[in-house]
This record gives sequence, C-alpha cells and structure tokens, in this order.
Amino acid sequence: MSTIAKFLMASCLMLSIGSCSTIAQWAAPDKIHKPSHKKEYKLAEKFFWSSFHGGKYKKIPDLLYIYKKMYNENPNNYKVAARLGFIHTWALSERRRLKKIGPTIIDHASLCKKYFTEAYGMKKDARYRGFLASCILAEAEIHKDERNTRRGFFMMKDAIDDWPEFNYFTGGYVLANQEWNSDLFQLAIDWQWENLDECTGEKVDRENPDYSSYMAMDVKKGIKRVCWNSKKAPHNFEGFFMNMGDLLVKKGQPDLAKKIYNNAKLSKTYKSWPFKKNLEERIKNAESNVSHFKKTLSAGDHASHPVIMFNTTYSCMACHQKK
Repeated sequence: MSTIAKFLMASCLMLSIGSCSTIAQWAAPDKIHKPSHKKEYKLAEKFFWSSFHGGKYKKIPDLLYIYKKMYNENPNNYKVAARLGFIHTWALSERRRLKKIGPTIIDHASLCKKYFTEAYGMKKDARYRGFLASCILAEAEIHKDERNTRRGFFMMKDAIDDWPEFNYFTGGYVLANQEWNSDLFQLAIDWQWENLDECTGEKVDRENPDYSSYMAMDVKKGIKRVCWNSKKAPHNFEGFFMNMGDLLVKKGQPDLAKKIYNNAKLSKTYKSWPFKKNLEERIKNAESNVSHFKKTLSAGDHASHPVIMFNTTYSCMACHQKK
C-alpha cells in the first residue's frame, strides 16, 4: 500500500464518508500516456486515412473494432483514444448516409465524449479540447441537459482561447443546427467571422468579404496552417466557406452568402473538390434555400429539401474527402 493510500485511509477514519470520498477522488493520480502497439497503430492509421479521405463511411464498424482492440489492451494511449473519438464523431455527423437512422445512433455522442475525455486527460491538445466540447454539446442536446450544455459552451470558449484559428470553426460548426433567430446561431456566425480575422490578422470586411487579397498567406506550418488546406484536410478551405455561406443563408442573408461561397473558388484545389457542384448549386439557389435551411430537421430524419452542410451526408467529407 502506498504512502498516499495509507494517509487517505487514516484521514477517512477522522472524516465523514462524504469528505473521505471527495479527498479520495481529488488525490487520485492522473491517467498517464503509455505508447504501445506501434506497428498495429501505424497500420490502423493507414486504414483510417484511406477510409476517411475516401469517404468510406461503411468502414466505420471495422475501424472501431481495430482501434477498440488496441484501446482494450492499453487504455493509456492518448492517440488511440483520440482516434476513437474522431470515428464516433464521424459516425454521428454523417448518419444520414444510413438508409434508416436507428435510435442507437445517439450513443456515438456519448462515446465521442468518453474517448475525447480520455485523450484530453492524457494530452492537453487544444484540438481535443474543442472536439470534447463539441461532443458534450451534442450529447447535451440529445438529452436536453442544460447543465452540460453550459459546461460544453464554456469549455468551447476555453478551447477557442487555446487555439482560435482552429476552434472558432469547431465551435461555430456545432452551433449550426440552432434555430436561425437564436442568440447561439448568431454566435455561430460571429465565430466564423472571428475565425477569418484570426487567420488574416485583420478584420475582414463584413459587407464585401473578398478573400483574394489574402491568398498569398497560405502556410503549411505553424498555428495558422489550419486556415488552409492540408494533407489531413485537403479541402478545408473550400469546406469552411461552404459552411459559412450556409449559415448566412439560414440567417436570411443570401447576397452576402454568395460572396462567401465564391471565396471557395479561390482555392488552388477547387477544381478537384468533390463537392464543387454542391457549392455551385448553393450559389444558384441561395434565395430559395433560405426557407429550406431554416426548417428544423430531427436527428433521425432524411430531408426532402436542401439542408445546411452540418446536416448533409458530407458534413465531414466537405473538408476531408479527396477525389
């Protein structure tokens, strides 16, 4: 028995059960990262990225099996825990790929929260914090849990402080499904503008947001790399402007949305983007999409009308899928 454990037992004899429980939990050691499965993890990552970049949603059960086998054998590998969080997020986000969305789909929200909790506990990565906040907010919305909604919201604000260029988008994206006239939906839009300001280093014109003068800022390293396309997110730039345009259409600002949508065309990879036709349809139908985008869509429904990127079958793939 360790010295700390002996101290706790002695202390508990002098304290109430409630006090003892509080002290025992407070004094518990943090979970520490222990790398393992190097060969297995490398092979799993190759399979994950080929599946993810290929938009192969049907591979999710296989991916979960592989990574959970590794996690079961070593629950102290933060990389494995984080990847499980990502996979559960993907499963939930693009659930409308399924012919029938069963009620158990909600479990992905709880599981993505669980695994990002584990990952962030072992590795204080701002991205993990932002994704964890997203999962908490998603789960709270499912369960109509106001306490955890507030918890997730303030965690997201902390994540934004950690890495604004990354988490302004993350935060705004998870709020995209709020009612179009709510304060939280307006915040989703505000956070996209703030994201652009952080990426450019100045306040982007809110009436004429032409991004062409900023294209020379494209970088592949440093904190601002997430403002552009990358190996992991080959169409991050295009997806960002599709989502932001959708938010503005839903808000009832189709003319401004068209200007935002058109920024996606500035990307060097626009012609190879699998969803360029979807964007061009949005530009063409921006005015008529206002009423469509404002409609409430239940979690298990398949829409018979155009929907915002957040509710599409490519809500992750718009940024991540290759040809």
